[in-house]
Amino acid sequence: MTNISNKLNQHFIKYFINFDNTYETEDAKKYLSHNRIDVIAKIIYCEYFLNITPTNFNKLFYYLHLKKWNNFKATDSYKKSFYEYEKEFKKIILSIKERGFDEKNSIIPIDQYNKIIDGSHRLGASIVLNQKIKIAKFLVNSPSVTIERFIYDFNFKKNITLIDYLIFNYIKYNQNLRIITLFPVRNKQFDKQCFAIIKRYGNILLTKSLQVGNIFNGFNMCRIFYNGANWIGNIQNKYKGAMWKAKACLNNSNGIIDVILFNPSKEKYSTDIHLKKIKEEIRKLYNIHFHSIHSSDDHIETIRYSKIFFHSNTQVLSQKRKGRFFNKLELALEELIKINIDSSQFVFSGSAVMAALGLREPKDLDVFHTENFNLPNNISSHNSQIKYVKQKINELIFNPKKYFFYMEFKFLHPKFILEMKINRNKIKPNIKDHNDIEMLEKFLSI
Repeated sequence: MTNISNKLNQHFIKYFINFDNTYETEDAKKYLSHNRIDVIAKIIYCEYFLNITPTNFNKLFYYLHLKKWNNFKATDSYKKSFYEYEKEFKKIILSIKERGFDEKNSIIPIDQYNKIIDGSHRLGASIVLNQKIKIAKFLVNSPSVTIERFIYDFNFKKNITLIDYLIFNYIKYNQNLRIITLFPVRNKQFDKQCFAIIKRYGNILLTKSLQVGNIFNGFNMCRIFYNGANWIGNIQNKYKGAMWKAKACLNNSNGIIDVILFNPSKEKYSTDIHLKKIKEEIRKLYNIHFHSIHSSDDHIETIRYSKIFFHSNTQVLSQKRKGRFFNKLELALEELIKINIDSSQFVFSGSAVMAALGLREPKDLDVFHTENFNLPNNISSHNSQIKYVKQKINELIFNPKKYFFYMEFKFLHPKFILEMKINRNKIKPNIKDHNDIEMLEKFLSI
């Protein structure tokens, strides 16, 4: 213990008791805990600084979290301003990027529950850069920073976008998290027993009740939930199986779906085999076959579902969406899924947005995209149109306040399409833009 004490922050000395052992070359993600959710704020900034998610929203998120944390006046550090925090964090990121985690001179202390005692910046950078770390374990219980504390103590409750973004990124980096959904046709008198069953296998980190809005939103949700299953149908029959499922789960109900963010206590409980057993036990309670509960079965599905449930623009705009199905848009999205395109690098613009909102058939499919993105044949660049929008292209692509999700893809918020068309129509008046302006103004006024 004496040979590592000089490598630990002495502000936390009261937790450096009951020393267990040191462990080298540990997977950094192993120590990403819902009880130290503040590490996600460091991850979000790290992605910004490394140009992975180049939006000022990430920097703002990091700033707000530090400001709420005693207004930058940490007692364990000389840092007294955001500038000092940011400057020091940049040094940490660059050091780990260039030389890896310095196991000779740096150790991250953890408690008996694998929760970090100190070192959130080093851990966050190591997770993003996929670097192994060295830890010192102490058989104590150190303080927690939970999702609930973020929401209430940090006063983030007023801004659902921040909480959604926190959860969205936590899901991105935690491969064991699963999303469980309870459909509204179930008998809610069995919910207490349902939750008790889930808690036997892990922690319920967050619950969220969401109004589906209309049957078309339920239809799209079922298409995402059961993607790949033959019974949901195809474009030719307009996914009639997915519509049947949506009606079975939503009709004659209040249309409110309950979402559970589930953290399994053991890795095996996150597998599709064990999740199926949990769901079968719960389905016996509700006794309505497969219409009571659904869950993501793996990390990829959990990320897909998070785009529905943990993105505020998507939830708000889905309530306004017109229930119309446009083959040209659906075919294009299907082709993009087949070629496994990196959907993080572009956002749909123009008439593709109009179609995603159910307003009209798209004439063509345009996107704003990153500089080095290779456009597939079925979509074209809209980057030249940025002159009509008072935004930077990267902000449109990466800032969660600037887009919404439709069928897993990012689409520009209609207010920016409206701005673009109004400004363009002033210079080059045309009937199409004029009609679209009227439609968008009506849509946004609802």
